[in-house]
This record gives sequence, structure tokens and C-alpha cells, in this order.
Amino acid sequence: MATHALSEPIIPDSIEPFIGYKALRINPHNDRLYSPVYVAEWPQKERAVAQCNRYESHYGMTSPVSHCRCGFYAVRSDLRQGVTLYIVPASSVVVQVALWGKTILYTGGARAQFAYPQQIVAWTCLDEQAERVAESYGLELVRPNYGTDWLVRGQA
Repeated sequence: MATHALSEPIIPDSIEPFIGYKALRINPHNDRLYSPVYVAEWPQKERAVAQCNRYESHYGMTSPVSHCRCGFYAVRSDLRQGVTLYIVPASSVVVQVALWGKTILYTGGARAQFAYPQQIVAWTCLDEQAERVAESYGLELVRPNYGTDWLVRGQA
């Protein structure tokens, strides 16, 4: 987002969200999505809001803070343009997410202030559970085309 003097309106660099992909785990006890890194469940049918809890000096600042690692991450991928490989733990699904608000773009992806899942990519071993999760979050469930080989399952 562009920065301006306080008297000027803040105009976003883009009104379109960044669309990317991230791995999220499925909690087998309640069929909720949660972060594979932090103990945090993704809210159902509402946006997730990033907060920086890493440094006390960042309290009250809008996440992501440029010189920190806070914010929601997603990798860039256009499946029509080429092959992108993701190493995904066995108990996880790949989720297409929209990122917006304060956004920091990188060559391989972005991190942002707000995130909302758009669809879940599931495998046969998680089909039944992924269907329940997709329904509870109101998301489309997509099964990968193994012929494109764009996803690589991990053993974790």
C-alpha cells in the first residue's frame, strides 16, 4: 500500500487480491483448517487478520511489518503457465488463498494483512475429510490432475 502524509487519502496499489497457494493442516478432531507453523485455526467463512506477535515494538502496527516475518504467506503459482512443486505434509491440504490489505510482494509469492481461503486441493487419502472441511468453510474442493504432477506429497 502506498504511504502518504496523514492529510492525504491512502490509495491501494491494487484493488485485486493476490491469489496464491499455501499448505494448511486439517485438525482430525473437528475438521478445521489450521496453520502448520503456529497453533492457530483459520476462521470459518470470515477473513483471517494477521497480527505481529514477534516483537513488542510492533504492537499496534499493521501486519505485515516490512522488516519482520509476520503476515499471511502464499506462494505464487499459475498452473496454466508451468509446474510449481510444493512439499506438503501428509496431513495437509493445499489451499488457494486470496491475500489483500497491506501486502508485500516477492518473486515467489506474497505476505499480507488479510487472507481468505478460496478452494481446497485434496488427495484420495484425505478426500472424505477434505469434503467435510470444504463444506464447513463454504469452499470449492478441487482434486489435482496427477498428469500435471504439480504437487509433490511429503512424508511428514
